[in-house]
Amino acid sequence: MSTEKNSAIDLRSEFNRLDYDKDGYITLKEFRDYHERTNKDGTAIEKAFAEIDADNDGMVTFEAHLSEHTHIIQNFRVIWLDSNIDPINNNDSINTLLKLRQVVNTVETFTDVNTCLDSINDIDDEKIFMILSGRLGQTIISHIHNIFSLHSIYIFCSNKTQHERWTQQWCKIKGVFTDITLICQVLKQAAHEGAHNSVSLGFISLNDTIIDRNLDHLDKSYMYTQILKEILLTIPFKSEHMKEFFTYCRKKLLLNNAIELKNVDKIEQEYHDRKPIWCIANNGSGLNYKIGFLHKHIVQLHSEQYGEQSNSDIFTVYRGQSLSETDFNQLISTQGGLLSFNNFLSTSKNRHVSLAFARRTINNSNKIGVLFIMKIDPMIRSTPFANIINTSAFKKEDEILFSMHSVFRIGEAKQIDGPDSRMWKVKLTLTSDTDPQLHRLTQHIRTETFSSSIGWHRLGQLLIKLGQFDKAQQVFEIILNQSNDQGEKANIYHMLGIIKNNQGKYFEAIEVYEKSNKINHEI
Repeated sequence: MSTEKNSAIDLRSEFNRLDYDKDGYITLKEFRDYHERTNKDGTAIEKAFAEIDADNDGMVTFEAHLSEHTHIIQNFRVIWLDSNIDPINNNDSINTLLKLRQVVNTVETFTDVNTCLDSINDIDDEKIFMILSGRLGQTIISHIHNIFSLHSIYIFCSNKTQHERWTQQWCKIKGVFTDITLICQVLKQAAHEGAHNSVSLGFISLNDTIIDRNLDHLDKSYMYTQILKEILLTIPFKSEHMKEFFTYCRKKLLLNNAIELKNVDKIEQEYHDRKPIWCIANNGSGLNYKIGFLHKHIVQLHSEQYGEQSNSDIFTVYRGQSLSETDFNQLISTQGGLLSFNNFLSTSKNRHVSLAFARRTINNSNKIGVLFIMKIDPMIRSTPFANIINTSAFKKEDEILFSMHSVFRIGEAKQIDGPDSRMWKVKLTLTSDTDPQLHRLTQHIRTETFSSSIGWHRLGQLLIKLGQFDKAQQVFEIILNQSNDQGEKANIYHMLGIIKNNQGKYFEAIEVYEKSNKINHEI
């Protein structure tokens, strides 16, 4: 059951069951008829169909069905708690795990509440989705509901009516389900929204006189991504680096998942054939590693789309997302100042799509929904962006993709639905390098962060300054293994000595300092 072949056969069988008239397509009527016979909720059925009908034409092919079921969500973990789980001898458990592992990379199962609690409390670097049986859900819910890393909870049981009432008082419970297929559909949507909302923000107030201040007082996310972007764009990534990346994926990340291993092969081929933006827009895989590649492709598209125009009209794009109360209060208090999106920024020319997204992400949560209304001057060259409607799988979003660390001036903020609403609209204006405050800030950061170094060396020095000594050690050891220059090796050993000293490994620090001195005496 765990092989790629058997997984595809299972999905083909499922597709054939839904395709009543055998015309090669699943329609909404066929999808609804099938699930209504198994007593599924009508609203959930239509939502699930909309998720697999990417081009919104009312029909789903087997290829789309297969693609939808084999798109793996990264950086999220599913925990399934049910006393009846038996992944070896019980076919229902085996089939459920098969479906879940076609959606999310990490799935853990527990039959005991206390063991499950211990595991959850040890997770702090991933978002958690929990699937609970009705009985154990009632037992554990009060102990887990306020855990920060817990994103959402799904009750999976055989009697929906029995558990609907008690679940309504817990906002992280997103529904009661009797079919794992519908849970998988909702999981994909929730993970997409979670990734969309996870882009960190940096704030610089209008009156921030940063030139007279130490960098320790600046917004760390703003400073770090500004420098990281500059560093990565000076590193000459080559084809062998991408080969190393895909090899890493195969060996470390997806070792026992045959379907996802095939996905890695597919993405690698598409990366070469269709360029970075297509891979990001349709797969989202390996984003951080491909910063340099993706940025250069956005610059190229920006030049093609706007480069020959001497006077393009200013236009508006939108972004809907939810913010924590802390981030929202900082946004409001920084009006007139600068806001940076510290990753690649996805926006839409469709206001309705963005607003609906913002409303959806604050349902049953204590977060605040924000519709960013962004005024864009296409003549600004310092912040590249591109219309990727022709390369995105989601045509109706009419997506404009901005490069990493795009900076905007914060304008007016208003509530959308009245004084008690948790929905706001905030006006933003794209800034350029000529903006006086942004120019002073950027120059100050460059001066204070090893601007005389470039590439990997500057990245290693930055990591030391930020106290990330283990990561800095990895960077300098990579440079050391690749270097044939004795003078460079002497400098790298010296930097490793600084790292070892800060790690409290004083004898190791002395050893590498001595290697540095020996090389310097020889040359």
